[in-house]
Amino acid sequence: MENIYESLCLELDTLLLDILENIEQYVALKVDVEKRMQSGFVNIAKTRYIKGSTSVSTMQLPTSDSTCDIQPLATVHRNEDKMEIKNLLSEIDGEKKDGLSIDGEKKEVLFNPLKLFGVLVPQSLRLAQTSFVSSIDRLGELASIQGSLDSQIRRYERLVYLKDQVFKKV
Repeated sequence: MENIYESLCLELDTLLLDILENIEQYVALKVDVEKRMQSGFVNIAKTRYIKGSTSVSTMQLPTSDSTCDIQPLATVHRNEDKMEIKNLLSEIDGEKKDGLSIDGEKKEVLFNPLKLFGVLVPQSLRLAQTSFVSSIDRLGELASIQGSLDSQIRRYERLVYLKDQVFKKV
């Protein structure tokens, strides 16, 4: 019985160390996401200052009445314990249009949302887009770590309950 108690204590210790490592990664990623988001918002503010407050606003965004068909540039896929974000922004090749591939099939070319703000967009707007896109990738990692933390905490609670039960018998 004492052997079981010691093995439970050892397993709890290693699990706590794993939890602390995951918390450290989680906090570091969260700070990184906050910095990237802040950088994106600052760059949008710079763009609005340079071009004027009406040139970069929600007025350029498509509405339900517009003819522009916008597709998501990032999709989330959830496996059993991991979240993956497929970011299509790196594959952008101009505006979205139907193109023909070599074998005659239709393929879609993705639409770059920066084209909504004109042909010659300021560098600060491109930097804002880059900041927001990189934060999306980090958010996928953040969600995966949060999921593993939740499962580790549930396992820890079960082990503490078992330890208490074994301690009562000893």
